[in-house]
Amino acid sequence: MYVLRSNQVDHPPAGCTPLEPTLPESARTYNLENASANGDWTRYHPWRAPGRAPVSDPCGVAGAYTKAAGGGGETPPGAAQGDKGSELPEGEEPEKWSANSTVEVGWMIDAK
Repeated sequence: MYVLRSNQVDHPPAGCTPLEPTLPESARTYNLENASANGDWTRYHPWRAPGRAPVSDPCGVAGAYTKAAGGGGETPPGAAQGDKGSELPEGEEPEKWSANSTVEVGWMIDAK
């Protein structure tokens, strides 16, 4: 069963001014010929207009967007939606790792 998520549609999120894709069709590697049941749902995603997507903050923003848009982008505890990563308060001393050491890290992707 396919679940349509709010960010998988063929129009930009509310409040966004879209940039039309500039990537040539020959360079696409995903949803070729818009074969998805949702058509060209990546039309307004940043990778379709390389070098033209605006950067909200070089260190990221809490929740991925300045306004909640759904479809992911959870705001972390203690942060407000859109808080800039470059303006985080001073915290604990950064973790330091030694070359050739073994450390435990985590990474996640959510695909429903």
